[in-house]
Amino acid sequence: MENPFELILERLDRIERKLDLLENGPSQDQLMTIEEVAQYIHYQKTSIYGLVQKRKIPFIKGSGKLHFRKSEIDNWLDQRKVKTKSEIEKMADEYILRNPLP
Repeated sequence: MENPFELILERLDRIERKLDLLENGPSQDQLMTIEEVAQYIHYQKTSIYGLVQKRKIPFIKGSGKLHFRKSEIDNWLDQRKVKTKSEIEKMADEYILRNPLP
């Protein structure tokens, strides 16, 4: 049976983190729980668990719990950004300028 004082402290810690998030937003190096990540990126928890299982999302596992660093989640999201047509054309133009035909 778990120590009731540890449960109370854990719940207070979660409440404090949520209040801090509401007041300041997540900091870049803050560790987030799966619930916080789900809310942050608007995914279902089950989808995040699937991404973790396939190792497609950066995570930290400690004490049997999953944690996510906000900066790593932001980078992960940025890597999935779909480029616009103008961005692709700009990249093609830059490539052609750097690598002219012989």
